[in-house]
Amino acid sequence: MKYLRDATYVVGGYVVRGGRVLLLWHGGLSRWVPTGGRIELASGEYPHEALIREVREETGLAVRVASGAGLEVRDEAATPLPMPIAIQEIRISESKEYLDFVYFCRVTGGQVSLDYRAARAYHWFSKDDLERFPLMPHVLAYAARALDELAPGPPDPPGPVRDDVHAAPLAGR
Repeated sequence: MKYLRDATYVVGGYVVRGGRVLLLWHGGLSRWVPTGGRIELASGEYPHEALIREVREETGLAVRVASGAGLEVRDEAATPLPMPIAIQEIRISESKEYLDFVYFCRVTGGQVSLDYRAARAYHWFSKDDLERFPLMPHVLAYAARALDELAPGPPDPPGPVRDDVHAAPLAGR
């Protein structure tokens, strides 16, 4: 990326529920990816706000962002924002470069109902699944880390998390 001003600013979120991480099948890229999309900079959207919006739009799920290891100092001049786990440059092609703010998050409500324009299928990946599916190295690494950091608590009750890949149900969007 030659200049930051030329980049498209995006977010990617590794959504964890019940000891599994949600990945979506991106039809255009023909690969598994985290939820995410563009940050609406013109409207003053912060990266973590973009992630919450994108997860809701793409999956129907409500999430809480898990912050990185930032310093939580607040005063009249400064308000801390959730820290991304990482910021990475993503190059899809010579003309498509993204500056990607990566977050981990937990599900707080909702059921998966995919926007078919955003994804063709979804899967809740267990730690074992991550090794069995063909994932990009960075997706594999972040998904595994999200499980390590967010899954140790008590598992969510059984329900929407299943072991198979799901075709995208039409969400009427």
